[in-house]
Amino acid sequence: MCGGALAIDYNTVRIILMKKNILLLSFVLMGSVVFNEAAGTDDVTHNVVINAESIERALRGVGDGAGDAVIRASEGAAKAGSNLGKMLTNISEAFPTMGKDTLEAMRPIGGYLVKGLGVYVALMLTYKLGEVLGRKYIARYLFEPKLIDKKVSRWSLGRQKSINIRDRMVISDELAKDLNYIIKITQNIKKNGGFFEHVLLYGAPGTGKTLFAELLAESSGMNYALISAANVSQFLQKGTAVEELNNLFEWAAKSKNGTIIFFDEAEIFLANRGTLANEAQNALGAFLARTGTPSNKIMIICTTNRPEVIDPAVRSRLGLSVEFKAPDFKARVAQLKMHIKNVFDVQKGATVNATHLKNEKTVAEIARKLEGVSGRTIQKCVNRFRQMALALDKLVVDDQIIAEVIGQILKERA
Repeated sequence: MCGGALAIDYNTVRIILMKKNILLLSFVLMGSVVFNEAAGTDDVTHNVVINAESIERALRGVGDGAGDAVIRASEGAAKAGSNLGKMLTNISEAFPTMGKDTLEAMRPIGGYLVKGLGVYVALMLTYKLGEVLGRKYIARYLFEPKLIDKKVSRWSLGRQKSINIRDRMVISDELAKDLNYIIKITQNIKKNGGFFEHVLLYGAPGTGKTLFAELLAESSGMNYALISAANVSQFLQKGTAVEELNNLFEWAAKSKNGTIIFFDEAEIFLANRGTLANEAQNALGAFLARTGTPSNKIMIICTTNRPEVIDPAVRSRLGLSVEFKAPDFKARVAQLKMHIKNVFDVQKGATVNATHLKNEKTVAEIARKLEGVSGRTIQKCVNRFRQMALALDKLVVDDQIIAEVIGQILKERA
């Protein structure tokens, strides 16, 4: 090679790739092309291919075809650079009478053209490299993981907030005590830099498990990501659940405020391994690997309607567990009053008279009949009172409507 030619050594490429800076790599490669062209070396293509071979060595094991992509792009850049050099030579030969000073004056123009070409090809190379390598890194570090079903909430920019669970949820005294305890210790752990306690919430659907997880994130100032069973299921079917789980945990660990990962209906992949299909077993293994050591970045909350089916290894990682029972009589009365107020005090469309429904005795009688139902079912019941009054064109909730709606609700539960 001619003197002044530039070659990128293997260690330089390796260090750049360790920092996952694909854009920097492409500019370093193109810098070699520009330098060699400006230095007048006749062996630009050879130098670039050597550089590409170094990159291929550094990329080995990262992805199939990565080295080939670099070689193709760099050879194309070298060819373009050589053609530009020949064009400048042809210009000088076409004007033999042109003075040396004039040719020297033209040299910077050629330099700008070469540099412009270098930037252009560097950008194109970045795009090609992104197809091979960047896609994984971009998805993992810049965007929300695909597993997240609900958009991430960033509560108060990391600031903690005082919350009394009784002010936000209509629940029994016993459950309120357990949930306030979890809120308090989570706030203290985050404030003092301790390791988060993972939690299992179990009980019938519609009893407030998801709402509590959101309130916990709000009170602690942590980020919150909800992972639904339906979303996990689709990646299990595609065979990519393990990869997506790893992306999720790596993304969550990057939050400076900490992240609550909420797995709804966790038995979809965290049940006893003997009952799971192969892909679900692999996902279970990935979850166990990610939660095997304490974390001050990630808090896991799992919910299930069937706690007995959760794998024992998973249960051992969920240090706290809380049962969400159906609301007791006192809680049912409070929930009925709250939903009646929300539904009938601000009505859109025709106004339905709910005077009889708001009577204390009526509310107590409805609460007794709805024993064992969830808070979500109580809300549905109140909504249905109004809908039936509208459908029957009575515009008043009387005993007939109340009895018919309660009968429907209880029949649906049977």
